[in-house]
Amino acid sequence: MFSLGEYKDRSGKRNKMYYMNRDGFTFIAFGFTGQAADKFKLEYIQAFNSMEATLKAMPTKKLDPTQQAELAITREKTKRANALYRIAIHTVSDSAQ
Repeated sequence: MFSLGEYKDRSGKRNKMYYMNRDGFTFIAFGFTGQAADKFKLEYIQAFNSMEATLKAMPTKKLDPTQQAELAITREKTKRANALYRIAIHTVSDSAQ
């Protein structure tokens, strides 16, 4: 969601900056107050509920044993890739300090 970065201003001074993805923005926005924040929160909730209803309405398909095994392998590879990504992000963030 967040990653520490650095930039140089016009004078050449190094300053901290933070990179943020959509999840990070949403996390922060849910802490805001006021009418605009309330509108964002309500629209987010409505979109989530709409997506949930769409997914529930979709027909489910049973996977054969081969497909189930392939899916399990893909999930495991994804978990490992995500773990490596998190390690890499922390390594980059730590070296930037």
